[in-house]
Amino acid sequence: MRVENVERKVAQNSEIFRSIVLGIARAIFVEGESSTQCSLFSMPNGRECGAVVGVPLNAHLENDLPAIAARVTARTRAIYIVNPHNPSGTASEAVPFKAFLSEMTKRTTVIVDEAYLEFEPDFAQKTAAELTRSGANVIVFRTFGKIYGLAGMSIGYAVAPKGAAASLKRNGLGAAHSLNRLAVAAAAASRRDPGYVDRMRLNVVEERQKWHTLLDTLGRRRSDSRGNFVFFETGQPHEMIAAQLIREGIEIARAFPPFDLPRRIFYSRSDHSLNDSNFPNFKFDMRQPPQVTSRLCIRRCRCSH
Repeated sequence: MRVENVERKVAQNSEIFRSIVLGIARAIFVEGESSTQCSLFSMPNGRECGAVVGVPLNAHLENDLPAIAARVTARTRAIYIVNPHNPSGTASEAVPFKAFLSEMTKRTTVIVDEAYLEFEPDFAQKTAAELTRSGANVIVFRTFGKIYGLAGMSIGYAVAPKGAAASLKRNGLGAAHSLNRLAVAAAAASRRDPGYVDRMRLNVVEERQKWHTLLDTLGRRRSDSRGNFVFFETGQPHEMIAAQLIREGIEIARAFPPFDLPRRIFYSRSDHSLNDSNFPNFKFDMRQPPQVTSRLCIRRCRCSH
C-alpha cells in the first residue's frame, strides 16, 4: 500500500500493542494529562503517561461518538477507538465516523485500532487511513494477527503522520532488533496472497450471518458484530454453558467487564460449518433470563482470535 506523506512503522514482539502506544505516549503525553478510550501505561522512568477517561458504549454496544466528543477537553492528548469494537464487534458507519474523526483531530491526536476492520467487505471505504493520507492527525493500528492468521507471531504496523512515525522510530518501534525474521517473512508472504484474505473475508461473513440468524431465531440479544466472532447473551450462567461447550471442543476465553461477566467463546474446529449435521448442538435455556454475554469466534482455516 503506497501512502503519500505517511510512514508505516512495523513492530513485532509479545507486547506489540503496548509498545506502539508507549512509543506514541512518549511523544504526546505529559504526566497527569488525560486520554480518552485508552489504556494507562507507565513510562520507563516510572511516571504515568496519562490518566484514562473511559467512555461507555451506547445501548447498541457501539462506540458512543457524541459521548466521546463531549468528554474531550483541552487536556486530552489522545482519543483511542477500536473500530470494529472489541469485544462487541460493532463498527461505526463510515460517513459519521470519518466526520467525527475529522472534527476530533482539530483538537487532539486520534488513534484508531482497525484490527478487525479487514473482515468488512467495504474495508477500503471504512478505513481511517485515508484521513492520515490527507494530513489529519490520525494514527491507525493494523495487525497481521486477525484476518491474516499470524497471531502467534505478533506482528503489525501503524499508519501514522510523518511526525508521529518519526517519534515511533526514535523510540525503537520497527527497529531491526525488535523484529522476528520468521514473522517478517510470514507478513510479507501474506501481503502477496490477497486471494487468501478475500476467501477468508467471504467465509467469515457467510458464517457470521448464519450465527446471527440462529441467535435471532433463539431470541438471543446480540451485537451487530463485524469481526470474525459473534457477541451475544446466552441466558445461562457461564459455568453451565462453559461445561457444555467444552465437551463440544469449544473454548471459553476471558471475561469482558462490565458486560455482566461476558465471555469469549471460540469455535476452534476448522472442518465444520454451522449447517453441518455434526455441528455442536447448542441448547440455550430460553426460560432463564439473559444474564451472560458471550463471544464466539468463527475460526475457519487459520483465522485467529
